[in-house]
Amino acid sequence: MKIYHVALEPIEQRYTAQWYTAIPEEIKKYRPDLEVITIDGGIQSGTTAGAFLDFAITNVWKNNQINTIAQMFSRGEIEPNDVFLFTDSWNTGIIQVRYMSELLGIPVTIHGIWHAGSYDATDILGFTIQDKQWSHTFERSVYHALDYNWFGSKYHRDLFCKTLEVSGDKAYHSGQPHLNIINNSDSIPLEHKENIILFGHRISPDKQPEIFEDLAAEFPDYDFVFSQKLNLSKSEYYELIRKAKISFSANKHENFGISMVEAVFNKTVPLMPTRLSYNEMYLDSYLYPAEWTENWDTYQTHKQDLVNHIKNILYNYDAYYADLQKQQEFLMKNYMTSKNMISLL
Repeated sequence: MKIYHVALEPIEQRYTAQWYTAIPEEIKKYRPDLEVITIDGGIQSGTTAGAFLDFAITNVWKNNQINTIAQMFSRGEIEPNDVFLFTDSWNTGIIQVRYMSELLGIPVTIHGIWHAGSYDATDILGFTIQDKQWSHTFERSVYHALDYNWFGSKYHRDLFCKTLEVSGDKAYHSGQPHLNIINNSDSIPLEHKENIILFGHRISPDKQPEIFEDLAAEFPDYDFVFSQKLNLSKSEYYELIRKAKISFSANKHENFGISMVEAVFNKTVPLMPTRLSYNEMYLDSYLYPAEWTENWDTYQTHKQDLVNHIKNILYNYDAYYADLQKQQEFLMKNYMTSKNMISLL
């Protein structure tokens, strides 16, 4: 039996570059009996401003992948009981693999990892696509074409099933393949931390960067840094995280939240609202009331509450820093390994 790893574009500024090698490595770790074959798109890619991928080039990448897979089916290289793992379920190729499998009489198993989609009103697809009839129908079709639908958080799985009105019988929560983040994470001594408060997200409306920018005026002794504006390599980005004292979020959209995970494992205190995937993934001490940053108006109402809370964290920083060990252990146990998913490959 072979596992075909249908990879996301390995973009340096995203975790997708790490996944390109980490997923085969994790599969080999937990299932050394399986042969893993990576299918890539054979083209360099980047991102559309404020987005996770380049909206045009990602289709070139995915089309190249499905052309490769179709040729493999045609040559008889795909065999009964082979497995496909699509690391991004928003992919028309899933429908095409199911089509070839059934019409050619070659039964395969298809797994897909969901990141986001039009079913989430706060995602870029959700607030950009106006006619949800076609996009929701497509997402349901992919769900049913997959044998296993994987979600990084329970929040994300429940949101998907509720919005698309699917039963959830093929929807599973699994940690994600981020062991390499842990293996490559580090920290600097507490006394070497710098007066930096970090915004590690994409600069996009669903991340509410205007709130972070406004807060900066209240902390004249601190540098409020948008990491995306610096065009850093991954290693440079991690170096910045390690120096920072706080990584801040006011997100309205988050189904997993890799930047906050990266902060925790590099010993930087995360601070985020009590909503989205954050509620299930983080200790109460790292959360603030959701209404404080529900939108710009509620932020203005509760701005002083948020400012006071940040000042309290900075004043008692030693205690928040010490608690990061417990937060790391919780994430490690429940979210940072794809062992559950890989065991079912």
